[in-house]
Amino acid sequence: MYKEIKSRSIIKTLSWRFIATGTTVILVLIMTGRMDIAFTVGGIEVFLKMLFYFLHERGWDKIRWGRHEIKPFVVWITGLSGSGKTSAAKNSR
Repeated sequence: MYKEIKSRSIIKTLSWRFIATGTTVILVLIMTGRMDIAFTVGGIEVFLKMLFYFLHERGWDKIRWGRHEIKPFVVWITGLSGSGKTSAAKNSR
């Protein structure tokens, strides 16, 4: 069971926005032929989409619909030395 921390969510947002904004800048440059407009549009786009993505993720994190809690449990494996406890544990991952 993993819970994503906020800093991981922010890093995911930044890495995706770098790729997506690069695509937007290239498309605007191709369409207008102007580098200044391409970077202006890219800058506005990266800020707004990072903000909306972060808010979207935080909002969905608070919605309980469609999520099921999985209760953790412990399995205690006992046995004689050399009976395969470690092998069974390594193979179950």
